[in-house]
Amino acid sequence: MYLLVQILSFALIISVSCGANEDSKEDLPLVHCETTKGPLTIEVHKDWSPLGAERFLDLVQDNFFTDIAFFRCVERFLTQFGISENPEKKHWHNENIPDDPNLHLGIRKNVVSFAGGGANTRSTQLFIAFEDLDFLGKEPWETPFAMVIEGESTLKYLYKGYGDIPPFGRGPDQQKIHNQGNAYIRRNFPKIDFINSCELVYSPKEKIIASEPEPEQEQEEVQQEGEETNVEESTKEEVSEEQPPPESQEEAEKEEPIFRLGDKGKVDISGDSFLSRSTNSSGLDEMGLMLKAMAFLSLLIIYLVVYRLLYGGVSSSKSTTLPSFTSGKSQ
Repeated sequence: MYLLVQILSFALIISVSCGANEDSKEDLPLVHCETTKGPLTIEVHKDWSPLGAERFLDLVQDNFFTDIAFFRCVERFLTQFGISENPEKKHWHNENIPDDPNLHLGIRKNVVSFAGGGANTRSTQLFIAFEDLDFLGKEPWETPFAMVIEGESTLKYLYKGYGDIPPFGRGPDQQKIHNQGNAYIRRNFPKIDFINSCELVYSPKEKIIASEPEPEQEQEEVQQEGEETNVEESTKEEVSEEQPPPESQEEAEKEEPIFRLGDKGKVDISGDSFLSRSTNSSGLDEMGLMLKAMAFLSLLIIYLVVYRLLYGGVSSSKSTTLPSFTSGKSQ
């Protein structure tokens, strides 16, 4: 019994914690991106890296991620992106943000983090890890702030044939992308994939605002409720006029019983006793009492049989008794 109680308590704790995690996940911002290989859905965790998450959401809301190349895409490593050729968006490249405290979460598969070249150098360039990268995540600027929760097949099919960027490989040169734009990539690396667009599809703030009705809407609802109440009152008056008045108070109580939902059968609280039942429920109550009585008798019989077998012994013409606990000898 004690073990059963422990198991039930543990299951209750697990269910409550899972419910709490689901509720907390509902408050995480979601960003949907369309790429040349398919969609991506990114879940933003502000508690992992507050400043990094805020910068990413600012870039999304400014439509920064439009026609952005995955210029660094290395098999079993990562993909890097975040250089815009749009003159109206280039100012973001030079607006660095301070480093967040490194919680040492590590760079795990599908996490999103900023790429940097030193302390406080995060601006627009990001990377997504294709696998767990234990050797990354130790620098102050390598703090993950989001995770790809949908679109793993999109990451799988991003073109990786050009290898790493210089000086590690023969892929696109970052400085030439800054100077020449996407024309340089499309001319020299035509198979590279791009982000077409990104948009914020869910924000906790938007949910809160949407759940609060506007003042005009509240007035309309109150006015509508008032009209419905007037209609109900007029309907009751019409019904009362059509029905003849009862001859006595007892007949009125019988004709208009008051019921509570959730009870077994219908409970009439207009009579002398609160526990008085209607004829429809009395049979069910009697049957329930009989079943309870039968169950009690069955348990009692089982208990007596088990007790008899354990302590009563088996009687026969040639009976033997159990060993005596006092003498240690059988009789």
